[in-house]
Amino acid sequence: MLEDTRRTMERMRPYSPTYRTTYGQMFEGRCEDILAAPPVIKLKGKTHLIFTSPPFPLNRKKKYGNLQGEEYVAWLSSLAPLLCDYLAPKGSIVIEMGNAWVPGSPTMSTLPIKARLGFLGAGNLHLCEEFICFNPARLPSPAEWVTVRRERKKVDLQGYGGCALTRSRLTASQRSG
Repeated sequence: MLEDTRRTMERMRPYSPTYRTTYGQMFEGRCEDILAAPPVIKLKGKTHLIFTSPPFPLNRKKKYGNLQGEEYVAWLSSLAPLLCDYLAPKGSIVIEMGNAWVPGSPTMSTLPIKARLGFLGAGNLHLCEEFICFNPARLPSPAEWVTVRRERKKVDLQGYGGCALTRSRLTASQRSG
C-alpha cells in the first residue's frame, strides 16, 4: 500500500530536466511517468534517438522493484508503443540490456532475447543493428560460476539492442527474414 502511494505521488509531481545542454535534456524517473509529463509530451513525433537502459531482468529482487520472467517481458513490451509515439519518422531506439543467468546454472537466460523480441513486435519495430561492447575490465559474472567454482570463463562482451522504427511496408517474407 505504501509503495502504491509513493508511486502515485511520484506520478503527480511535475517533471523537469535533471540535466540540460544546448543539444538536449535528460529526465530521471520511471519512463511511464515521464512520458506523460507536460514538458515531455511536446516531443511526440520529434525525437530522433531514444537511448535507454531499462532495469535488467535480474534473478534477485532489488530495492527498485525489478520484474522477472514473463512479467518483465510484458512490461518491456508495453513500453514500445509509448516510446514509438515520440520517434521522428526516421528515429531510432537503442536499448542497453544486460545479460541474465539461469539460477543455479552456469548458463545464460534467454529472457533478454525474449524481452527484446517482444519489444520489437509490440512497437512494430525492425532490428537494424546490434551493438556489442567489449569490456575486458568488466567484473566476472556470474560470479559463482566464474570466480568461485571456476566452471565458466568471464564474459567480456555486452550486447546492446538497436532497433529502428521503419515506416515502410514490408512483405511477409521480408518481415520473417
